[in-house]
Amino acid sequence: TGLYRDNLPEVMALLQKAINKVAALEEETGADNPVRANTLRLRDSLAAGGMDADKAWRLARIRLFGNESGNYGSKLPDAVRASGSWDSEETLARLYLGRLGWAFGLEADTRNLKLETVNLFAENLRGTKAAVLSRSTNNHGLISLDHTFEYLGGLSLAVRHLDGASPELFVSDLRTGRGFNNQTVAQSCLPGLSGRTGGGLRPGDAG
Repeated sequence: TGLYRDNLPEVMALLQKAINKVAALEEETGADNPVRANTLRLRDSLAAGGMDADKAWRLARIRLFGNESGNYGSKLPDAVRASGSWDSEETLARLYLGRLGWAFGLEADTRNLKLETVNLFAENLRGTKAAVLSRSTNNHGLISLDHTFEYLGGLSLAVRHLDGASPELFVSDLRTGRGFNNQTVAQSCLPGLSGRTGGGLRPGDAG
């Protein structure tokens, strides 16, 4: 989100540096190194469109995307509430991909960048099989804020728009600082839903 972009630029830089190193591991390809395989695919696609080889490579390895600097949010919550203004979920998917499609690489010419000819964010999402949202606070439940459906749900919507099928969705529970575990979205949302329905839902209802 824009908060990570503005408040944790050093962390974002470290993540992208790590991705760059993995993408450069020439001895590993395909299933052994999906980061490199996808980078090569994107590089070849960009180069085929006329981009010079060096910039194509530097753009192809970017995996950090978000709002344009100075902007925040996907605008999906407002769009969902205005359901009478759109006829298909394609409108929502395009809004999500457009709002969060700004690349943040390490170099000046790859930071806060959005290409006119191709949406790099969308191209990176193609083929996504699973997505994970981390939860690190008890201050809010997953269903008490719109961020869960805005970002994790929005990503699922975008992948479905691109590939025709939704990825599996998980929540990584980091709240205690120990005993981390991953749950499906249904399992993670169950406690909040059960509380709102007076305990009328059972663990088996998560499916």
